Amino acid sequence: MMTNIVEMPIEVEIAPEEMNQALLFNHLGLDFKEYKTISVRSELFSMLEQKVDQDSTLLKSDKAKLTAIIADMQDRLEAAQAALLEGEDVAERLQDSKKAIYDSYEQLKLGKVSQRDLLAAL
Repeated sequence: MMTNIVEMPIEVEIAPEEMNQALLFNHLGLDFKEYKTISVRSELFSMLEQKVDQDSTLLKSDKAKLTAIIADMQDRLEAAQAALLEGEDVAERLQDSKKAIYDSYEQLKLGKVSQRDLLAAL
């Protein structure tokens, strides 16, 4: 699920109330849609964190591990947004985030939960 959040294409639209902000970003040479896409990904991670907290099949230690990974991903997304505001290309940062998820999963060593069970629970 975490890799899907980072990898899936997200199409965002500029709402009428966001038009001034989008124009400001454009004037500064920044990509408002990319900024908004990163925000959506962060919101999806927040929703995933709630699901992990509410899941009764996961051990407390496993929940803590998953929550730590989610928090790390949210931190990475916030850093990517900050970098975007500074005019930096964030594509490489997002690729690093994908790699971090895969690496984190390999190191999880969840208690009695198999990868299949984990994916089914989320």
